[in-house]
Amino acid sequence: LRQAIMEATLWIKHNNNANHGGASGQWKDAAIVFTEPEKVDMMNHIHQIVAPLLEGKADVVVPTRQDELFRDTYPIEQYHSESFGNKHFDILSKQFEGFRSDTGEDTALDWLFGPFAFRAEFSRKWMNYGGESWDAQMIPYVRGVRRRNWRIASVVVDFKHQEVMK
Repeated sequence: LRQAIMEATLWIKHNNNANHGGASGQWKDAAIVFTEPEKVDMMNHIHQIVAPLLEGKADVVVPTRQDELFRDTYPIEQYHSESFGNKHFDILSKQFEGFRSDTGEDTALDWLFGPFAFRAEFSRKWMNYGGESWDAQMIPYVRGVRRRNWRIASVVVDFKHQEVMK
């Protein structure tokens, strides 16, 4: 994860310097998206995931699988275990203001899905975190929301896992 984020930041710096004549504002309109290689269908939803970032409405986006497709395209045991785990993490997160909605309607995050996106200017938070498993994805954005007032959002995506994965 850290290596991928480092490569993405280098690409952003190189392309923004080449295309815009300098580093000024190079992070303003840049987002980094992480997903796993087996989640091929995610490429069909990248535009939805980055929209809140590029529109300035969020600092981190955690996509949420549409429930019926999640149930139909994953092993049923994984569907149930991840649904339970997501509810557990949601309950824990609501103790922190940044994870509660201003409207009173809390947005449930699909914590265990894996893919997420963030404003490129926050890349150092992931590169400096030493975790080597799922925590390397989640802990930096949990800390960002909790300590730095990052805005977190979710978008529902019609993600379909490959049939071979079921």
